[in-house]
Amino acid sequence: MRNFLKLFGVIALTALIGFSTISCGEDIEETAAGKLIITGFDFADNGFYVWANGTIAGDETIYLFAAKTFRPNTDDIALGEIKNQRITLSVWNTTTQKLFSGSGDAVFNLYVYSVEPVDPKPDPTDDGGRTISSITVTFTDGVGVAEIPAP
Repeated sequence: MRNFLKLFGVIALTALIGFSTISCGEDIEETAAGKLIITGFDFADNGFYVWANGTIAGDETIYLFAAKTFRPNTDDIALGEIKNQRITLSVWNTTTQKLFSGSGDAVFNLYVYSVEPVDPKPDPTDDGGRTISSITVTFTDGVGVAEIPAP
């Protein structure tokens, strides 16, 4: 009986610590800011992977980075996937390492890959992809929308 009580105590303590850890996670602020929506991809691009970088027009000191996910301190990124000829990426201001929340026009280069690369480089042609240069995106309160220009 004594061993049973010790075992029950250990299980209860472990559960208490586990639930405490889960409930003390970082607060994640839900916001619409920091989004880049691009439409107008070719139907053949569905399933391709994309990341992008750019600057605010007239202020090249604000450098923007767009991907599905990004951990600034580790440079760990996940590329977004084109679905239904469109993609939505998260956008970070790499100076502040926070989601972009500004307004104005930005110019982006898109890097499109036919397969998700292990180590994305700014030259996707090595992986059967291509670069789409100088896409103008208009941001309002951190949400940018653009369409791929027709060839």
